[in-house]
Amino acid sequence: NSEIEKQKTAAVAGHKIFRTANTPECLHCALLAHVENGQLVKVTGDPDFNVLACARGISRIRQLYSPHRLKYPMRRAGKRGEGRWERISWEEALDTIADRYRRIRDVHGNEAFLAFGGTGNWSALSSGVRGLNSSFWNRFGGATPIISQLCCASVSEGFAAIFGGGRSEFRDEWIHSRFFLAWGNNPAVTNQGYMKNLFQAREEHGARLVTIDPRLSETAALSDRWVQIRPGTDAAFALGMIHVLLDEGLVDEDYVRAHTNASFLVRHGELGYDLEALAGSWPRGGEGLPVDLRDLQLLSVSEDSTDNFMVWDELTSSPTAANNPMARAALRGSYEIDGVRYQPVLEWLRAIASRYTPDVVQRITGAPADAVASVAREFSAVKPAAIIQNMAGAQRTDHGTLTVIGQLYLAALTGNVGILGGGVNDTGGYLGQGGTINYPVPLQSNPAIEGIPATKLGEYLVEQKPHPIKAIHVAGTGLLTQYPNTKKIISGLDNVDLFVVQDIFMTTTARYADIVLPVTTLFETRNLLAGMRSRYIQLMEQAIEPLFEARSDRWIMTELAKRLGFGADFDQPDDQLLRRVLEPTGVSLEELEVGPVNPMPDPWIPFEDKKFNTSSGRIELFSLYLQEKGFAPVLEYLHPVEAPWVDAPLAKRYPLQLINRKNHNHVNSSFHHHDFLTEIWASQVLQIHPDDAKTRGVDDGARIRVFNDRGSIEAMANVTKGII
Repeated sequence: NSEIEKQKTAAVAGHKIFRTANTPECLHCALLAHVENGQLVKVTGDPDFNVLACARGISRIRQLYSPHRLKYPMRRAGKRGEGRWERISWEEALDTIADRYRRIRDVHGNEAFLAFGGTGNWSALSSGVRGLNSSFWNRFGGATPIISQLCCASVSEGFAAIFGGGRSEFRDEWIHSRFFLAWGNNPAVTNQGYMKNLFQAREEHGARLVTIDPRLSETAALSDRWVQIRPGTDAAFALGMIHVLLDEGLVDEDYVRAHTNASFLVRHGELGYDLEALAGSWPRGGEGLPVDLRDLQLLSVSEDSTDNFMVWDELTSSPTAANNPMARAALRGSYEIDGVRYQPVLEWLRAIASRYTPDVVQRITGAPADAVASVAREFSAVKPAAIIQNMAGAQRTDHGTLTVIGQLYLAALTGNVGILGGGVNDTGGYLGQGGTINYPVPLQSNPAIEGIPATKLGEYLVEQKPHPIKAIHVAGTGLLTQYPNTKKIISGLDNVDLFVVQDIFMTTTARYADIVLPVTTLFETRNLLAGMRSRYIQLMEQAIEPLFEARSDRWIMTELAKRLGFGADFDQPDDQLLRRVLEPTGVSLEELEVGPVNPMPDPWIPFEDKKFNTSSGRIELFSLYLQEKGFAPVLEYLHPVEAPWVDAPLAKRYPLQLINRKNHNHVNSSFHHHDFLTEIWASQVLQIHPDDAKTRGVDDGARIRVFNDRGSIEAMANVTKGII
């Protein structure tokens, strides 16, 4: 390996290079830490990795040597949030935490604890997926779980509903795509390392890029076309595209017959519904349907059967099992069977989507009337076509799952699922594509504890639902910056007896803690990254000794485990824990010493076998998963709950809508203290349209405060027509 030879040569001259990786929730790029005389002098991207590190990765040296780092454990000496602290020893800090945790558990039970392990350090011996933080709280006996997530709940549920689960990521395969639809996200910033593949597809194969976004993003600026729509109306745009595909015969019918349940027969109510006669009088899209889609029922061989569905065979003009290889399943029409009227699922989708004409889509979304048809035609005209989803901001809203379902429908109807370079590209990695790792410490079985919805954290803390929370422990995340309704969360802390935060900096969240513990950076400890945002498994070597009194997440959790009586399995050599983590991967620690390893097939084609973990084994345009949860099983658009055109009284108080962007210099709340990055983006910026700015007397560059009942932020105004 040429890089290893360089390291050996450099070592002779007193210069050592250590392998590590960028652990926040971005691209998990491979880094090289250059050390001289025990000091980190430079961080570079690994030139042999599949993506090259960006400014966020190479700026990690500024995190290590930041003057803002926490240097020693501290205990609150004033009111929460007041900023008065006293220095304490590690011994006192850990003894205090362990004693208080023990007493709280004895009196209130494990349900009195909330434990947060976030993506600030998404590694195996820290707060990563299936990481040591999870092992600790499991061995402690459990804690109140957080239900769902804030980042990807909608996309996870969308894939579960239509594909039966799984996620599809194929950024390295973008070079094979011939059309890109960047929908509600900004890959030029959030997936900048992979944009080279998109550029290659454009330059060598003429691939086109269309962006759908309320904002003129960096990706939109690079696109062949930018379609600007109102926030939260994406599912209406998707249904408009579906209408065009069905109306103009642009559907891949052979694929749809073979791999979806579009041909399955369905009835409405007990006797069925005359769809052909009645659907034409349905109200236009965005207005309520006269039928309840939850009353739709698939026809199966027997009433208690859930896996042998029926289709109408065009060859014999009779119903038959969907898995009959001799049949040609009808995708259109209406059929009477034993006095009951049935239609194929696709006919119901056609009736729903036909209400989303270009004029209706323009009225709902604000997009030009010609946009929906032209984008649909382009999308269906070439294969493979890729919808770049990437946990988009478009799905981080109420009814965001409907946006994802619309995207999955479009990919399925055009035959773009399970082909090289085609489909809906979500952010995923080794763990998101079917791979697995072991927990560093094996889990035990604990009694179930009722959870708290992620979106309702503040409300539940204040109202002490479903039970009082007496202790909160935070590692690797910013509770007050990443969860909604900041004011209520702060108010809810009044009901909490002990609030512990372990972090690198005195974050907004740490300022409200009772005890703050200083944590090492990625250069000061040995770890492993096998996560959700890269296919590669990477060893993170310790490059230097910890600075100040900082200790690793792994050391902190081990010391607490020892004090709480379950430390034996934690108090093991690092490499013993890492080898356990690696057992299911087939990758050895020795291989990782040489460099990152991709254990996945290359090239990678998500759902290549066309097998889906659904009741039918197919892509389900009629989702039994949704039906079992009490939702409509077929896509229909619903307006955002707090849209100005929906809630007039609220719009009178707060007439603007706020959407969040991803910046070049941040990953959520990470990297704020890296002075290299503030040169790229000096302050928080809020974009506002000139008309809205003029009404409020806001000039470009002015310092402004943006607020509602839930909280407020300050930012510099950027007056631009690049925002709706």
